[in-house]
Amino acid sequence: MTASAASTLPFIRFHLTEALHQEALDAVNTIAADPKPTEYSVALADLIVELVQHGFDFYFSEPLRQADAGFVINKTADVGLSATQKMMAPVIRNVIAKLDDEQLRTICVFMQQIMAPEIEGN
Repeated sequence: MTASAASTLPFIRFHLTEALHQEALDAVNTIAADPKPTEYSVALADLIVELVQHGFDFYFSEPLRQADAGFVINKTADVGLSATQKMMAPVIRNVIAKLDDEQLRTICVFMQQIMAPEIEGN
């Protein structure tokens, strides 16, 4: 399903800092427009890893903090999420590294569509 097709479906989201959102949007715009996106594979993988980390924090850690779940529960969650992220990061990097130019461009266009659907042409 494309991002534009999914735009009519119910959704949830997480918030980024303005700086990270702009950095991510600039990166995917640059990569999508480049004739050789594979040259940016490492940067794209790093960006995706960072966004996943922010998503984990927003969806799991932040609600625990707001619920005042306590030090032990918060620390347990932090350790578990950290371990999960350490296992996921190499998988993400490995998968992204194996994609060709068109596949990377498609991923960037998808990210553009979900990050800035108001931009014409996304």
